[in-house]
Amino acid sequence: MAAQKIPLLQPDEYLVWEASQKEKHEYISGEILAMAGASPTHNRLCVRALTILEQVLEGRDCLPFPSDQKVRVREAGPFFYPDVSVACEPFLDDDSCLRNPVVIIEVLSESTDHYDRGEKWSHYRQLPSLRHYVLLSQTEPLAEHYSRASGEQAIWQFVELRGPEALLDLSALTAQIPLGEIYRRLT
Repeated sequence: MAAQKIPLLQPDEYLVWEASQKEKHEYISGEILAMAGASPTHNRLCVRALTILEQVLEGRDCLPFPSDQKVRVREAGPFFYPDVSVACEPFLDDDSCLRNPVVIIEVLSESTDHYDRGEKWSHYRQLPSLRHYVLLSQTEPLAEHYSRASGEQAIWQFVELRGPEALLDLSALTAQIPLGEIYRRLT
């Protein structure tokens, strides 16, 4: 069977088209990228991160969102579905796209590794609200944590966290999460 070629779409055309689809698709510069299924380990890491963030943020104005929450980087896109995102006083536009994530977490896989570290990260850095970008390994307790330096829009600091005792410091949320908690109960 031949693959269906989807013509380049404008952002508003993408949003209408995407609303009628069963699967999720990201959008960059008119091109549509189908989102592939995930491994059980990938899904467990997302659930653990989301559950921990829900507990940490209880009673605060910050809310965690699962991978079904679309994020719009700019008015004309791109549009992404991060594995986990957090917004404080969330702003959802008329198309239900989150506009102000403070934290974005992506779980790395062989098929998305370069995309999450490259093009996607390049676009995420353009979000004025974003303070933390976290990449989680599926094979060991390992997080690559990028945090925006306070007061500096263009300066990002990188820290590699390894092992269950390492603390993921999400300073914008005043939260420190041991990697062991995120990686607990993985199959």
